[in-house]
Amino acid sequence: MQNNKLKLIFILILTAFIFSCSKEVKEPAEEKTVAESKPVENKIEAVKPDPPAPQKTAEQLEAEEKYKKSKEYEEKLKQLVAELDKKEKILNYKFPTGITIDELIQQKAPVLYSLADNLEFIHFYEIKKDGDFCYCKYKAPTQNGGMLDYQVTYKWDNPEQIYLPLSYDLLSENNIGKINEEFIENQALGSLYSMKNDEKKHEMIKLFEDYENTQYPLFRKVVHTDWDTGIKTKGYKQYDMRILDYVKGNFTNSGYDEYFVMFYEDDPDPEMGDQYIERVRCFLVSEGKIINDYYISHSGGYFYPALTHDKLPEVKDFGYKFSQGWIADLNQNGINEIYLAALFNIEGDRLLMIEYNDESFVTSYVYGDRYDILSIDWYKKMIIIKDKSMNGEWIDDYQWNDTLKEFILYRGRILGGLRNEKNY
Repeated sequence: MQNNKLKLIFILILTAFIFSCSKEVKEPAEEKTVAESKPVENKIEAVKPDPPAPQKTAEQLEAEEKYKKSKEYEEKLKQLVAELDKKEKILNYKFPTGITIDELIQQKAPVLYSLADNLEFIHFYEIKKDGDFCYCKYKAPTQNGGMLDYQVTYKWDNPEQIYLPLSYDLLSENNIGKINEEFIENQALGSLYSMKNDEKKHEMIKLFEDYENTQYPLFRKVVHTDWDTGIKTKGYKQYDMRILDYVKGNFTNSGYDEYFVMFYEDDPDPEMGDQYIERVRCFLVSEGKIINDYYISHSGGYFYPALTHDKLPEVKDFGYKFSQGWIADLNQNGINEIYLAALFNIEGDRLLMIEYNDESFVTSYVYGDRYDILSIDWYKKMIIIKDKSMNGEWIDDYQWNDTLKEFILYRGRILGGLRNEKNY
């Protein structure tokens, strides 16, 4: 009995010991299993939202609105320049260049200044040959929508193996309008004087500049960079228009004081900005106030008095000469024309004719390249121009056409060399 109790006690003690050992082993295993079963949390850094854009001030909003309106107005002016550029391109179609035998067979000639890899052609509708000479008839468009017949006279050049142009002659009838002896005697209508001769020039300059910069302000985007932080700040700046010169005269027959005014842009680089004609306008003034204005389309160019390497040609019997051209009623219709000279360093000169017609000023070209005006013929309403390039020298007669309301080529004569910019 005693032995049975001892066995029982021993079994209980052994059982307790085994249970205790089993517990010590299992508990860590259970903890590991639990740890492994927990999902791994992905550590994602929170994206900070962009700070709210700073609210624009009333001044900034006003500047943006002025810039928008200014840009819209500048786009309108660019369209006017584009229309004038189209007229300039039409001038080249009056001058077929030298041609090869193959081109003569095809009855075509490249137009003046056409590039060798992008040729445009004039097509002849009639060709007559007489020994070394060849006479080709063709049609040429005019700036204001007309179409005229011309003849180019060629002569065969054996060393060059091409036909060289000698002359261009108008075949169409040309209506020059009536001849008025009184207009011929006076040349320009009414009293004319320029800014330098105006006792009120300081007052008038302020009037014109204040009006232009208030009614038609020019705003551009400007970016300021803080070089310490690298931060760029966008803003808007007004670039004022300043007076180059003006002429007081009669341009529209309004009965008011009328001023033909040229502006330059107040550029940060004054040595360049004040040499270039940015805007041209005609102001009507009554009792010291501007009551109407007309924008005048122009090709820009340099302002002659600001240049040191060139000057406006001296021409006799061409009405009133001012800093940038001449004012005369050469077409004798009772309205002064403005003959505006525009100089470009690379592209040569331009001679524009500006005249008030049907409630606006119409601008056309007289001539589109470097020139010297030889003379003015009032009885033929003609401007005789001498032109010279590294290829040749020639004289062109430009005559008024009263039907088309523009100057047209009447005759062109080659004096020497070749009137041709094409490389064969």
